[in-house]
Amino acid sequence: MSGTEAERSLAGAAAGHAVLAFRSCGLRQPEPADAACEGAGRVIPEWVRTAQLAKLTDVEIEARLVARDPRWRVEDPSDDARLRELGEATRAPGLGLAVAVALGDTRLVLRRLSPLVASTDPLDVSAVLGAVSYLNDAALSADAVSSLPENVKQPDHELVYQGQWALGLWRTKQRKPALQRAEELMRTWQGLDPASLGAALEKQAPYPLVDREAVMASIGAAQYVRAEAQREEAERLEPPAMKGVKSAAEMKSYVEGPFHDFAQEKQAQLESATAEYRAIAELEPVPPPRWVTEAAARVGEMWLTFATELTSLKPPASAKLDADSLTSLERAMQASAAPLRDRAKRSFEVCTEYGKRERVAMEAVKRCEEALKGL
Repeated sequence: MSGTEAERSLAGAAAGHAVLAFRSCGLRQPEPADAACEGAGRVIPEWVRTAQLAKLTDVEIEARLVARDPRWRVEDPSDDARLRELGEATRAPGLGLAVAVALGDTRLVLRRLSPLVASTDPLDVSAVLGAVSYLNDAALSADAVSSLPENVKQPDHELVYQGQWALGLWRTKQRKPALQRAEELMRTWQGLDPASLGAALEKQAPYPLVDREAVMASIGAAQYVRAEAQREEAERLEPPAMKGVKSAAEMKSYVEGPFHDFAQEKQAQLESATAEYRAIAELEPVPPPRWVTEAAARVGEMWLTFATELTSLKPPASAKLDADSLTSLERAMQASAAPLRDRAKRSFEVCTEYGKRERVAMEAVKRCEEALKGL
């Protein structure tokens, strides 16, 4: 797009106004979605157009990153070719890395990421943290952990750094250090005074750069790690062995004794894990939608697995149970599992509805939709 110097000047001013309009948007509120940013669908395309007319490469990159960000509900995002062209043209390496992440080009991300790990420039650090988050989400957590920035100074960057580190460690099976990081981050977060909290949440920036929602997402990731640890501990519990069960009476004694105790203990531990997952939805000022959705999916899967474990209880081959005894056992287990299935169904519904509305965690949403088909 070309124009006279006067047109370019006017376009530059218009782009500046669009930037201010974007900056004025508040942190997204859960209900109704984007209440403070209802004009985003009109402002952002104009921002893109005027930045391109003014030939402001970096401004256009930011505008196009915002246009691709599902949080702002822009239905006509920028095309990959133009964004890739801008990523090559910019003299800001952090923006070049952000473009690679937005394009989902993992090879380009890794190539542009490595030289920036030691950078002290805040934009570079922000882009590196965005790339680390991308790698964690792309099941490349080993690369994420090894690419964490070396010069984190700003409070919002520090929170994102710790959250992504905890998540990366967890996903590379380093359970103990991951949980330690997550616990430390949650203590730090809960101990922030109002001024520090405001400093951590003051930025507005497009994905993948660090902003207030990236901070909340990393806090959500840390809480998710805590919940996962609780779930894994609960799921290590297994039913006691059926030793010496050879009759209906002995089977009844086993079910009402050792198996009942096991089920009670496991349910209590699953309740604790559920509380940890639900804590994500209670994070303030606004819970991170991606992790709310992931948590709802996990809670549903957790309770459905437990319900299946109960209904899968079968007497050993050595136990000679008559048809009535078998039917009675099956009915009892189905009755015990029914409320668990209901809980799972409600969680899957939350996962599906919330994830679709917020346009996040679509893989989790697909799992939830598949699970609901069987309930």
